[in-house]
Amino acid sequence: MCAAAYRRPVPFKESAPAVEATLREHYVKHGVMPSLSELQAELKSNKITTSKSSLACVIDLLVDAGLVLRGHAGRLMPGENFAGFPIGRPVPAGSPDTGDLPVERRSIDRWLAPHPAVTGLVPIRGESMIDAGLLNGDTAVFEDRRDAKPGDIVYALIDEEETIKFLASDANGLYLEPGNSDPQYQPMRPERSLEILGVVIGSFGRRGRAATGR
Repeated sequence: MCAAAYRRPVPFKESAPAVEATLREHYVKHGVMPSLSELQAELKSNKITTSKSSLACVIDLLVDAGLVLRGHAGRLMPGENFAGFPIGRPVPAGSPDTGDLPVERRSIDRWLAPHPAVTGLVPIRGESMIDAGLLNGDTAVFEDRRDAKPGDIVYALIDEEETIKFLASDANGLYLEPGNSDPQYQPMRPERSLEILGVVIGSFGRRGRAATGR
């Protein structure tokens, strides 16, 4: 089946991204994946004509890529990479780089939260951790863990106040260290209690202007 499709390389390569885009559009609109007949009809309405055998071959590739799954009676369902976004090649912040982009997708959720059952989010306020890349207005991603070690960035409760800092230790015990070289930010030593609520594993935030709608 797939061999027949590969004998027509140009139409096949052009149809694969169109099939993926149509699947995504249908899922956003209806909340379910289309049947093969529905998919074929929607492609035809976009002036893309393909046989069911060629279409099935494209679906096989999307299944292999983790974008879709075949459920009961062959019904398509979103795969683990369906919510992913295309990844470009590493880009230096200095001079531009050129080259072919790799065919790969990454799910933001899976990348930021590899263990969702123990993952939480907390907004970042202030600039005490900017040297660690945690910026005011961003959101920190933390895992509910109690195995934090000195040097880890932790989401902590110190004297009943929540904060995000580096966990540090000296002869007097555990304390919290800011990630900002400005002298106005000083280490925080607990007077009554220090509880680690989680270990920070990442953060995210928007930069620039998002699209207003499509």
